[in-house]
Amino acid sequence: MSGPRLTQLPLWERHEQRVLTVLRGALDRLSASGVAGRGELELNQELVECINEQDAHNKSVGLPYVGHPIAAGAFMPPAAGSANASSDKSEPDLQWQIVDDHAPDARRGVRSFVIECKLLGSSSTGRNLNRLYVTEGVRRFASTERRYGRDVRTGAMVGYMQKSTPAHILMGVNAALRREGIVALALSTPPNPRPIVMGHGFDRPFKVTPFRLFHLWID
Repeated sequence: MSGPRLTQLPLWERHEQRVLTVLRGALDRLSASGVAGRGELELNQELVECINEQDAHNKSVGLPYVGHPIAAGAFMPPAAGSANASSDKSEPDLQWQIVDDHAPDARRGVRSFVIECKLLGSSSTGRNLNRLYVTEGVRRFASTERRYGRDVRTGAMVGYMQKSTPAHILMGVNAALRREGIVALALSTPPNPRPIVMGHGFDRPFKVTPFRLFHLWID
């Protein structure tokens, strides 16, 4: 007789809480070292180091922690019955995985909390970073081609703000979200301390839907 599966337990909710707690602390560490003028790859690499530090710190003081390494630039686990699907070749920036030990098929028992990271604000090259945050970031969680966060209910976007204010960036991001038919974001009043944390939900044409996406921005 098989035990309860991941979808039947609050296992994912606990994993989500642990990931977000560590991620907030790691982004606070990264923000203290400065973000402006630095490239996305460099920031992602330092974020992974900050995540490792924060996870170890949380464990030592009794705060929520994950306890195993985060994967950077790795392929998502294969989708059930679609090993050759284009989404199996998707490489989110960061993934923190959890294993359902009671899954009837061990190959399908791995689930990933996906974190995609993008620059925000003004670019010296003239690129529209706020639009790219949506079209090359948020959209990948709703696209049938990429399917970031498939088989789970939540994921996250990290925004590295460059040479602009949160309110101005939010206007650009929301304009791009509306063009994609995705629910807009709203800053808290007053804005949260670093990182700024927001969230929204939207429907997707694949499982699991609806989906909730958290947004964490630092400057």
